[in-house]
Amino acid sequence: MWLVIAVFVCSAAARAPEFVVDYDNNCFSRDGKPFQMISGSLHYFNVPEQLWEDRLLAMRNCGVNTVQTYVEWRTLEPRNNVFDFTGRNNITRFIKIAQKVGLLVNLRPGPYICSEREMGGLPWWLMQVNPRMKIRTNDAEYMSFVERYWRKLLPLLRPLLYSRGGPIILVQIENEYGSYSACDFSYTAALRDLAMSLLGENVVYYSTDGDRDGDLKCGKNEGVFTTVDFGVTSDVKSSFAAQRRHQMKGPLVNSEYYTGWLDHWGGIHETVPTAAVVRSLDEMLAMNASVNMYMFHGGTNFGFDNGANLDSVYQPCPTTYDYDAPLTEAGDPTEKYFAIKNVIRKYAPVPDDDPVAKPKLALGNILLRKKLDLETTVGVLENLMKVHKSTNPMSFEDVDQPYGLVAYETTISFRPFSPSLLKVPGLKDRGYVYVDYELRGILSREAGIYEMPLKIRQNQTLTILVENQGRVNFGDGILDPKGIVKPVQLGSRTLMNWRNIPLPEQSGGSYGFSTLEMFAHDVQAGFSKHFTSSRDLTGFGVYEGSFQIPDRNQVLLDTYIHPSGWGKGYLYINGVNLGRYWPDQGPQVTLYVPSPFLKLGRNNITVVELETAPLNRMIVSVDKPVIDGPVPQ
Repeated sequence: MWLVIAVFVCSAAARAPEFVVDYDNNCFSRDGKPFQMISGSLHYFNVPEQLWEDRLLAMRNCGVNTVQTYVEWRTLEPRNNVFDFTGRNNITRFIKIAQKVGLLVNLRPGPYICSEREMGGLPWWLMQVNPRMKIRTNDAEYMSFVERYWRKLLPLLRPLLYSRGGPIILVQIENEYGSYSACDFSYTAALRDLAMSLLGENVVYYSTDGDRDGDLKCGKNEGVFTTVDFGVTSDVKSSFAAQRRHQMKGPLVNSEYYTGWLDHWGGIHETVPTAAVVRSLDEMLAMNASVNMYMFHGGTNFGFDNGANLDSVYQPCPTTYDYDAPLTEAGDPTEKYFAIKNVIRKYAPVPDDDPVAKPKLALGNILLRKKLDLETTVGVLENLMKVHKSTNPMSFEDVDQPYGLVAYETTISFRPFSPSLLKVPGLKDRGYVYVDYELRGILSREAGIYEMPLKIRQNQTLTILVENQGRVNFGDGILDPKGIVKPVQLGSRTLMNWRNIPLPEQSGGSYGFSTLEMFAHDVQAGFSKHFTSSRDLTGFGVYEGSFQIPDRNQVLLDTYIHPSGWGKGYLYINGVNLGRYWPDQGPQVTLYVPSPFLKLGRNNITVVELETAPLNRMIVSVDKPVIDGPVPQ
């Protein structure tokens, strides 16, 4: 009898799920058999949760066997010690759906993720705690917040590890750390040890860095498998040779094989030719390398979720994260999708099913009415005591404003020259200059314009409405406080006695659900003002309207909003912040409206315009996207 029990126990142990690195045979091993990972990136936070299964199934039908996703700290902990794992933040549900459709999961829990997201996925409130916090190092203050976050997150994921019957086969430690100047080995070691203490050792931990020796040297972490990332312009053999210099044995792994590239406002829409993508993919798979395609489906940076890059100049990213990926922003297959599937079928079985492009809705013109201007908005907020007074302007973080807009006001107490030079050297990021609520000009960090001649008299009100265009997501400039962070001068005089007024925004949670829309509605209950002249269409304004989707349609379809004639701003559908529009700057023109954000019958639309509205006050629902529009020369 004991022999029977022993045989049964040994047999059960042999059947336990196992995913490991096979160093002898230079491959991954899944349940004792060689495994070639053919993976694609899809970030759950860039896709409405109602569409997760649709997108994941499309990936699986291409022959992909693994989905790679970041986990974003800033949306899971939008306020200090306030956690949210619901809705689009329900990472465990996303992972279970991936398993349901037949995908394994390659998890990248940060804490830093880049991903062209606001502050690289780090929460804004870290700067509220300490504007000079030593992020991405083993600094005790920073690590105390990381540890608290991971102690909330990782225990939720442990039951979903492959060794426990779940789909998670890989867990990344940090993210492209070799590209960060700190090069703090004690930090990455501390992250590794914390992950192992919370998840155990029965999972493959790995790092990802560029294919340069300097990056790989600083990104290397003892006990963590080293992988590289590169795109079609790199020589495949040379890039994997770089991996081999730092990881002598185990599978060749490209953790970010770029199927496209990211965009910036004012730059061309970046694309990567399909022929180049499939050529290098074929070469890697023929070498038995494991590959993750970044991105397979990019999706959308809804609300104020976009990040920015800072090299010699500040470059904010647009709302779309289409990335020229195999699946479009709306999840439709492209020529690239089918070409990739044809390559994969040479190396692995692929399903017979193919996704098809879904029809879209074109509702035509939607008439909007102006409901609020800046003077009314600021006046009501001042009456509600929503004002912070200070000698010099305060940052967004200091007035507890994560994203959106802050109005900075002061009354000119002296007799200035006419004109005088207004200097705002600490502007982050875009400033709209008003005199007695009349727009006089625009300052721009992006364009390097921090001063302008201004005609203003004693006792007039100077207002600078500042927009946070997105915190830096990569490099050494991630600590990127917003607002006006240095004293303001008019001529030779420093302006003092500021009123700092955050405009209502509760973003950074579920697609930027906002109070600005509700604020505009509530103000109307006790306020009536008619905006009729063309002058009323210049500067800040909140515009409202509605459109109908007939009940006979029965099935809701995606649509796109085309802001033709509008200047710059952001837009809500049924209370959901779709993100920023800026058609004059390009390359993105239209905003994607997923069908789950719509409803049969009446749908409400609110536009927050910062510069100018068209005379007809029309905005258009169209059935085709424009993300490659003209850009400044």
